Amino acid sequence: MILDYVIQPSMTLIIDGVIHHLDSDLSHKLASKTYLSIPKKVIGFTYNAVSGSIASGRLTDISPCLERDRATEIAVPKLESLIGMKIDTIYFPGKEDFDFLFISAKNWEILKEYALFPEEYSVRLELNTLVVKHKKYKLYSKGTVVYKT
Repeated sequence: MILDYVIQPSMTLIIDGVIHHLDSDLSHKLASKTYLSIPKKVIGFTYNAVSGSIASGRLTDISPCLERDRATEIAVPKLESLIGMKIDTIYFPGKEDFDFLFISAKNWEILKEYALFPEEYSVRLELNTLVVKHKKYKLYSKGTVVYKT
């Protein structure tokens, strides 16, 4: 895991990580069961996020993350057409040092049709806003934070 603080023109939070799947029930109507893990300090501590807070931005990259002999073979034309897609994630606090950003159910309905299997693909999200209890924050308005798993 790498956490970089970088000054770039597009002030944002960049999360580059593997898509995971939750095996148990999730009691939030807007969230799918697919998520990315993030350190608590990135959103939870810095912005006092609470369960159900919504972080929004864009999908900027998709890539396979398993060795080719273990990956599920797929033939999906135009996977790159997803790049730039608006994406919403729902924040849930975790235990220990990590929290979770669940991909919205609405976004996952689109992504799953492209066979983006959890544990086999990583995504790069550029998140620029966070809504906590009806208050909207611009994420890292003075710089860019990049978190890679």
